[in-house]
Amino acid sequence: MMPYNKNSGFSLVETLAIITILAIIASISVPYFHIFFAKQEAIQTIRTLNGFLKSAKNEASVRHARIVICSSSNYEQCENNNWNNKIIAFLDSNANRKIDHHDVVLKTESLQLKYGQLSWKAALNSPNIIFNQELGLPIGYNGSFYYCNHTHAIYHKIILSKMGHVRTETLDNC
Repeated sequence: MMPYNKNSGFSLVETLAIITILAIIASISVPYFHIFFAKQEAIQTIRTLNGFLKSAKNEASVRHARIVICSSSNYEQCENNNWNNKIIAFLDSNANRKIDHHDVVLKTESLQLKYGQLSWKAALNSPNIIFNQELGLPIGYNGSFYYCNHTHAIYHKIILSKMGHVRTETLDNC
């Protein structure tokens, strides 16, 4: 058995000094965590949109069907320019741009953006993106997504061309 040494351990002053140093380090690093998470959200949003648009174009080409991409809050109906929550791609069999009981939902994605805002601006001011059945192209429905984070100055433009190609640009402001 080891003899008890009353000088082992930390004194109250040493413990308070360590806690103070840790508090200072934490207070300095917290803003950097927010910047890191905001950048990661922007990267993930770009990847998600890129994959979603390519997938819809491929589905329209393979199925020779009209594919609609729209924003939603519940995966059951399209909403105008509410791209911060959920995205749906569906086979629009009757060309009404709405999800009916006979339409097939092909893909859904939950964005749940916390640091930024996502908006869509189309050539024909359409709130949806439509890939046509003949060529699988978004003819007349090309445009751009804008990801804007005003807190950390992270701005991106995701461009959908007339040929259905996707590219990304970094912007100076939104």
